[in-house]
Amino acid sequence: MVLLLAIAVILPTVCLLWFMSRAVGNERLAVQQRLTDVYRQRLDEMSRTLDELWATRIRKIEGLAALGRSPAELFDLLTRRDTETD
Repeated sequence: MVLLLAIAVILPTVCLLWFMSRAVGNERLAVQQRLTDVYRQRLDEMSRTLDELWATRIRKIEGLAALGRSPAELFDLLTRRDTETD
């Protein structure tokens, strides 16, 4: 009789603790997925911004080259971080 009462108390407790641990694990995975999605979105935005920045810089450099500047002058402008290429 005592054994039956002990099992009646212990078994539901063990099951409840198991379900709780699974719920915590699932919540942890959900949070990790949300963070992954947010970071991926930010990375995509930053990548697009960087691509636009470099495309703009390349167009400006090509424009300077079209004006007849020599490669040495272009290099000098680029290494001095002249305001014309920013």
